[in-house]
Amino acid sequence: MDEGNVGKRLDVDMQKEAILEKIKELKKQKIEERDNENIDIKYYEGCDLQIGKNKLRVSIAEINEKKLDENKEDKTIVTFDIYMKYKGEDVLIASINEQGDLNINRELLEKIDPENKLGLLELGEQEKPDLDKAIEGVEGKTEEELEAEL
Repeated sequence: MDEGNVGKRLDVDMQKEAILEKIKELKKQKIEERDNENIDIKYYEGCDLQIGKNKLRVSIAEINEKKLDENKEDKTIVTFDIYMKYKGEDVLIASINEQGDLNINRELLEKIDPENKLGLLELGEQEKPDLDKAIEGVEGKTEEELEAEL
């Protein structure tokens, strides 16, 4: 095997392991928050999210929560968390609830970009961002898919 490929494979595996750890951490947090074990997460890394005239490189977690509705029928609630890198860490900058309402983390966005040069605060001034466009061409990964690839 070509030594150059070995290095690339190790780098890819390390990236997959980091994403897998992020998904596991996020899933644990959501299970604790919602007191529900039936949560699956698909994680999209390296998405370009349009905010006003700017594009922001983000990661998007699609959270699918299965629960029983008032008629005891299965129901899946889909929400989204939007993350960006800040000082080497993924930080939650916004979330979209099951009704499609956008909730931004204004305090954090003001800390990250106090002069709003990136237009981050405009995220809260727009309707729900076009997540379909942001994840277009980006392969989302579930915990199970990543574990199978490693």
